[in-house]
Amino acid sequence: MNPALRALKDTIRKDMRIKLSVLAPEEIKRQSLIVANKLLEMPAFKESKTVSVYISMHGEINTQDIIRTLLDSEKSCYVPRCKGKNMDMVKIESWEDFISLPKNNWNIPEPTQDDPRENDTPRGLDLIIMPGLAFDRNGTRLGHGRGYYDKYIVKANAYNESIGRPPVAT
Repeated sequence: MNPALRALKDTIRKDMRIKLSVLAPEEIKRQSLIVANKLLEMPAFKESKTVSVYISMHGEINTQDIIRTLLDSEKSCYVPRCKGKNMDMVKIESWEDFISLPKNNWNIPEPTQDDPRENDTPRGLDLIIMPGLAFDRNGTRLGHGRGYYDKYIVKANAYNESIGRPPVAT
């Protein structure tokens, strides 16, 4: 990546982290409800059967209500599990399963590597709900900078293509 572009992205990330760190919990809750309600009305969500959703950390849209909605529906819910520089999506079966997940180094619930879970490979994903620190007017996402989702989307789309499914919605 162009060094000037990398520096600009790093500056935007730093600025956004500062802005997000001072948001009141009530404001995060208010915005989370707005986003969740809009998501539930989107055709991509309504039509999906297999959905991956990030597990939120402070300053992000809280995804617990979205996760609970998925688990209470006929949809399959997958969450990220990271190992080194790679990420896969693994299924959670119930709300009790979700709340029992251990916390990782970032204090985010995450299934451990030795926890045998179904991953998304047998069926592929219809929709990925992912975090973003900032978005431009066209909806282009600026993530946290580790590239987990960028790499994962390429892998998920290649898998979907190999089994004759359309690209995953993001």
